[in-house]
Parts: sequence; C-alpha cells; structure tokens
Amino acid sequence: MTRPDRIAVEVGQTWAYNDTRWGEHRYLAVTELAYPYVYAVSRQGKRTRMLASRFARGSRWMYCGHEGPGSDLPPFSTTPVPGGCLSCPPKPAVLPLTRVCAVGCGAVTVTRDGERVWSGDSEKKRLAHFELRARELPGDWRIRFESAMSEVLYQRQGDARWVLTFRGLGFA
Repeated sequence: MTRPDRIAVEVGQTWAYNDTRWGEHRYLAVTELAYPYVYAVSRQGKRTRMLASRFARGSRWMYCGHEGPGSDLPPFSTTPVPGGCLSCPPKPAVLPLTRVCAVGCGAVTVTRDGERVWSGDSEKKRLAHFELRARELPGDWRIRFESAMSEVLYQRQGDARWVLTFRGLGFA
C-alpha cells in the first residue's frame, strides 16, 4: 500500500479519513482542486472543502483509488493488496474468472454502466458467469465485494481481465 503523504492529490481520487471523533471512516471523492483548497464529496453527497496542506496528509488518511467516470479506471495496484485483517488473504490485482461471488458477511454487487445487474452472496455464482454476459452486452462492467473488514472494486478492462480499481476499509 502506498503511503498517503507520497501521493499527489488529483480529481477523481477517493480517500478515506479515520475520523476519531465518531470512530468511523469518511470516504471523500475529490471533485475540484482550487488552491489553497481541495473540494470533495462524501458518499452521502455532502460537499466539503479542506485546505490542500491538510488534505491526505498524515496517518489518518488512506488512498483508496479512482472512482471517477471514464472507460478504464487506473489500476489501484499492480501487485496483490493486503486483505482487511491479518488472517485475510491478499486481494489480487487482477481477479481470476474462477472467483466465487461470495464474501461471507457482506454482499457482492455487479453493475453494468452504473446499473445493478446482480447483487447477493452466492457460493454458486462465479465471475466467469458475468464475463460471458459482458461479452454479449458490452459496457462498463464492475464488481464490488463489500465485507466487514474490506471493500474492493474491480472493473472489466478487456476480455477476461477484471482489474482492481478501488480498495476501501469495509463497513465494520
């Protein structure tokens, strides 16, 4: 994982801030850079403004990847990233088609052009099922795995290539 203080802030990036007052993480998507401020939007749609000198600096911040519009989002990492806890396996940079669409405690959501195609937690569904549908119906296909300790988003970028584009902290 790249340290937050070594990444240049850009429009379209998503950052997580550990808010110690409330004991939770706030996710902010950068919408505009206007010195000396950084403008961002939370997941709840609330706009916020912070000084650029304080945004994404220090140990409370975590870079989560790009979540902006576009045909192909930049990859979050080219190597596997750590799982949610020490006993969790690492998340692959490119998802294999044999991946089961289940996380245990959580949910899996598959979208095409921003609209939900399937959501659930099934040991019987595999990524190969959605790869076949993606070949028949072209578009911006994404699959999000949300669990208690981690959240990852993969985007289909070419035949049988599902690339990690976002990593979050989960809902617990």
